[in-house]
Amino acid sequence: INAEYGDDVVDDDGMFWTPQHRSKQYRPSQLAKLHPVEKSKYQFYEKPTKDMILAKGAALKRVRNEVRRKNAEEDDIRRRQVEKQQLEKHNELIGQLKAAEARNRIRLLRIRYNNIRNSEVEQMVAYQPTSIRAVRLQALVLCVDTTA
Repeated sequence: INAEYGDDVVDDDGMFWTPQHRSKQYRPSQLAKLHPVEKSKYQFYEKPTKDMILAKGAALKRVRNEVRRKNAEEDDIRRRQVEKQQLEKHNELIGQLKAAEARNRIRLLRIRYNNIRNSEVEQMVAYQPTSIRAVRLQALVLCVDTTA
């Protein structure tokens, strides 16, 4: 099929097939007077005019451009979705990192508080005037384990 003319009926030579038994050859004035059905049957086998070829080419060009534009839009949408997903993953990781840092700060504060408290208790026990009072105070005030 000749690409210049599209999917029309084309002979092996690349030329349009015209019936050999066509009994009438119409002049343009006669063709204009024909009924539209007869006119279309007659013109089906005629070569397309230059205007028709140019119009068909322009239409194909518009269709191709529209397809390219739609493909570009779809690619842009897909790219934006991928970027959005990556940004969400990144934000989630940042959030998890910040939460882990906050947990670590709280753990360190707790350990520091317990160390200070234990050292104060040990100091209070050490400064008791008698050992009985020191033992009683130590039994009354429990030391907190700081290894946890």
